[in-house]
Amino acid sequence: MTIQDLNLKNSELGEKVSNIRTIVESSNPESEIDTQTQQKTIKHKSNIKSLERKIEKNNVLIKEFYSQKEKVSNALEYNMDAELENVGLSKKSTGLSTKQTMFARLPKLLCLHLNRSMFLSNGYVAKNPAKIVTTPVLDMAPFSTSGHLDTRPNVPISISKKPADYSMNSINSKYQLVAFISHVGSHDSGHYYAYKRIVYDSSTTPEKYNWFRISDTDYSIVDEKTVMNVGNGFMLFYQKMSSKR
Repeated sequence: MTIQDLNLKNSELGEKVSNIRTIVESSNPESEIDTQTQQKTIKHKSNIKSLERKIEKNNVLIKEFYSQKEKVSNALEYNMDAELENVGLSKKSTGLSTKQTMFARLPKLLCLHLNRSMFLSNGYVAKNPAKIVTTPVLDMAPFSTSGHLDTRPNVPISISKKPADYSMNSINSKYQLVAFISHVGSHDSGHYYAYKRIVYDSSTTPEKYNWFRISDTDYSIVDEKTVMNVGNGFMLFYQKMSSKR
């Protein structure tokens, strides 16, 4: 909850207190009133005290938020390495969220950058060690849109093509892996390796493809199976396959 939320909550509580006070003050204490009315008045006064305690509690939180804000501002301006007492970061959400990207028009060269950074709850950044399963041929048909956008909130923005729509034209959505960059090490240090598929004539079968493995000024030749098992991919470059194949 933010300072703005607390101020808004206090405003709502204050309005309730004011309304209840008006009801209580409108009753004439000198006149004879029945027992039921007396009980309502007592209940109203009890509600006023309860609401006032909530307002006071929110005021304490607001004061604490401002104090933390001042500590953070001073640290950012004067000493970013200072340890801040009683200042912490709370998780806004612990649920799992996903993001999906779809293509309206597939490019000739598809460059995929895999984000390996993980932002931890303690403020540190680490490398995501998840292994990437690499394939020599990638079919992008399931990830291409039907070409029509839908703004209704209860349906996807753009629905992917149905299998029947892209099965006849699937060759136009297939890509071949032609280059590959991997990273070994941590988030702050490490080394990059580049892999480049060696271009042969059209008679060479994919099973016999070889790759250059490049490290700085050194290189070696490896088979395609070795490249597919690297697992620590960072960037992948796919080239659209010709419809003549």
